[in-house]
Amino acid sequence: MSSLASAQLAPENDDALPFVKTAADVAGNVQQQSLANFIAIFVEEQKWADVAKDGDLGPFLKLKEASPKAGRSAVCFFSQEKEAATCVYFDGKSPFGVVAVKAADGGAIQSGEIPGAYKPVSKDMLKGDHNWQFTKVPLNTDQGVALTAYQVGSPNPLQKF
Repeated sequence: MSSLASAQLAPENDDALPFVKTAADVAGNVQQQSLANFIAIFVEEQKWADVAKDGDLGPFLKLKEASPKAGRSAVCFFSQEKEAATCVYFDGKSPFGVVAVKAADGGAIQSGEIPGAYKPVSKDMLKGDHNWQFTKVPLNTDQGVALTAYQVGSPNPLQKF
């Protein structure tokens, strides 16, 4: 992914936030660390093939279980240092799969670890009332494809849905 500073603002996509919120519940239940300060990236069906060429996102989108087809999308969460990532896959509006990986001792995430980390989404993974804060940020792939992305902020205990 290109750096945030050099990216252009992604086109407005009002439909992305519900996916990101659902994916945040799943990610929060499958990884050991807080999502605060992670970047959440929504990959819509129309951009899947182009985004699959990205160095960071590509290995998650090339997963056999997540093969692109009509109605598929994904939300991937990356830590600022890119040493931890979780990707939630959607079929229509329903999450069906998740991958959570973490690099060993400050290294980079190894794409070979991604297939073995795949799990189907269970009902327990959907539970959550974290009330994360999401701030839209500009982000492009390595090839310049504009993406809908959000900086994840700490939960607001006063906010109720």
